[in-house]
Formats: sequence, structure tokens, C-alpha cells
Amino acid sequence: MNYLKRMGANFFIFFLLMTMIKTHLPMDTKIFQSIYRPITWIENSFGTDQSWLMFSPNPAKMDAYVTGEVEYIDGSKETYDFNKGIDLNTFEKYLFAEKYRKYTSEHLRLDENEFLWSDGARFAMNKLKEKNNFKIPVKVSLKRHWSEIPDWNKEFIKHSQWRNNYNSYVFYTKEVL
Repeated sequence: MNYLKRMGANFFIFFLLMTMIKTHLPMDTKIFQSIYRPITWIENSFGTDQSWLMFSPNPAKMDAYVTGEVEYIDGSKETYDFNKGIDLNTFEKYLFAEKYRKYTSEHLRLDENEFLWSDGARFAMNKLKEKNNFKIPVKVSLKRHWSEIPDWNKEFIKHSQWRNNYNSYVFYTKEVL
């Protein structure tokens, strides 16, 4: 039994080291892609992969986030924001909000991750139920919001500045009752 524990611990340490090193390697080469294929699959499954979208030379050109809207039996609606984080303080942002923001903006909203949508909708519904335990939900929807980031040489938008020109699209709806 000690041997199995030691092997499991060694495998876990090896896996963690490989994931830490992976972000610093040029993953566009065939040799690294083949070596890291199992680790990439595990990281993508859990949404823990690290991308360099915010850094040069090719930063992301789109700001995206997800909201969940719950409709109740009395006709009222309430929206759960998957922590875009613009109105949170620094402690809240880095304690939990950045994880949700990254997960929803880079994973939950994508069409190829359709298998996550039901769980995301259930999560939003449960979070809103914490505040409104007396209300009965009848429908929950997930909505994508996105906006093209302008060239900063032409229009500079501060990080904490909210933009009103977001497009939106309901990409998942589920009847609860």
C-alpha cells in the first residue's frame, strides 16, 4: 500500500510540474503537442489551462462574459452575473471572481463546450436561489455578451471602465418545471 501511495504522489507531483512548465513552452511544435496531449486534455476538461491571451504580441481582441437569467413562476426575472468583476474590490476579484470570469469567458460560452451549459445554468439558478429561496424558478437561460476591443492607439478604455456596446445572445435555455 505504501508503494501505491508513493507512486500516486509522484505521479501527482510530475503532473503539476508538467502543467507549470507547459505555459512557458512553444506549444505550436509537434513534439511538444504530442508530449503534452494527455495533460492538455486534462487541463481543458477542468478549465484550468493557462493561455497568454492578455499578453503581447497578440492580445485578445474581444471582451466576453456570461450571465444567467432565471424566470420565476410569478413572472419576475433575475440575472446572475458570472463575476465579470468590474465592480468588485481587489480582494474579491482575486479570491474568486477571476476564476469564474476566466472559466465562463474562455470555456462556458463556447459552442464546443455545450456539455457545460446545463451545469452552468443550474449554478446560476442555485446562486440566485440563495437570495430568493421563496421564489419558484420556471426557466433558466444563459446569455453571451461580447464586445470587440478597439485598437488602443485609436480609443483607450481604462480597465475599470464599463462599456455599453456589448452584443448579446441567449445560447442556452432550460425549462425547470
